[in-house]
Amino acid sequence: MMYRINLFRNILLLGLTLVFFYACGNDDDTNSLRYRNSKYVKFEVYAGSEEGGALIEKKVDSVKYFNAIMESFTDAMISFDADRILVGQVSISESSPYKFDNGLLYIYNDGLWQYFGYGNTGNVTIRQHYAAYKQNGGIIQRFRGPSKEAYTMEEDTPFAALSGMVNKADTLIVCTRDSYFK
Repeated sequence: MMYRINLFRNILLLGLTLVFFYACGNDDDTNSLRYRNSKYVKFEVYAGSEEGGALIEKKVDSVKYFNAIMESFTDAMISFDADRILVGQVSISESSPYKFDNGLLYIYNDGLWQYFGYGNTGNVTIRQHYAAYKQNGGIIQRFRGPSKEAYTMEEDTPFAALSGMVNKADTLIVCTRDSYFK
């Protein structure tokens, strides 16, 4: 009986010690980056006018327009090995070849090197672009723009350019969000 109590106590102590070392581990491991936060670096609302789309000062609820299509990185981690990047989330993980070129991060996907973000193996920022628009007061259309460092959303809307927003019921919302990993 005493043997079982000592064995149980030793296993419990070993388990607690492992949990302690895991919890107090180095968060600055350069091979494994954790999601820190996200912020909008661009959020603009344009309204149609006779002269074309005009930037307006209007508070817009980003969740209302983009929550359904916005990718969440809250539980994500990024890991690097010699030639592959692994982006893991709770139920999904993706692995791809990667490269850095002048601080820009590219992943090899569908036979192409595609922009993914910027930084280095110790600090990565993923940049995403989103847009919502309605033409002539119609139904709001939402989409995620392609992965690029900079992107002009009006290229993929029926307006072709801000100058094409000549109906007062035309609306365009453009947003760029950066998600930070360290």
